[in-house]
Amino acid sequence: FDITDETVPLKRVAGAKVLYVVCFNSTIEEAELAELLRAEGRQPCRNAPQYLLGLMKKVTEDKMPKEFHNKDLIAAEPDNEASVFCREVGVPCFLCVYRGAARRRLNLIRAGRKLYGHFACIAEDLVS
Repeated sequence: FDITDETVPLKRVAGAKVLYVVCFNSTIEEAELAELLRAEGRQPCRNAPQYLLGLMKKVTEDKMPKEFHNKDLIAAEPDNEASVFCREVGVPCFLCVYRGAARRRLNLIRAGRKLYGHFACIAEDLVS
């Protein structure tokens, strides 16, 4: 499955925002994500896929903080249909960057699954 502008259409987002990369270091259910972030004064990043791609473009692997090395970054925004993509068989997915030994690979990860400790989520400040 190739990720292209046609298979994963993203709208251009204007403006900067403060992003947080949040690691839970344990397995959580996707349904718990917003609640756990809220407890830290955060929420899933709105327009997460666009900001994830921007983060990967701006911050090279050698500039990533050590605590995020070997963490896969996921743009999980469960309450926004625009942040969910479908694979060829109609399976809903989030955009993800698999990271390891000095390489990055853009992929789609099935939505509604457990998020294991090697995942880190893109978050922003909680907006009431």
